[in-house]
Amino acid sequence: MHIELLLYELLMDIGSYGNFNTLANLCAVNKRFNKIFTGQLYKKAAVLAAKGGRVHLNPAGYAIYSNNSWLLDQ
Repeated sequence: MHIELLLYELLMDIGSYGNFNTLANLCAVNKRFNKIFTGQLYKKAAVLAAKGGRVHLNPAGYAIYSNNSWLLDQ
């Protein structure tokens, strides 16, 4: 079975195990993967930024760091 034929939910689950570089590579595969994995990529980047201590420079990182991740859904 070709990976592009997998259901959206399965691809999202696969992406949840990927690191930042893996998600960036998946986003570059094609338009469908870009649409599916871009959200996970941004959330992963925000978490990494929050752990790096530059929370005040990254609004998404601040939202996750301060346990207000619901702000990312807006």
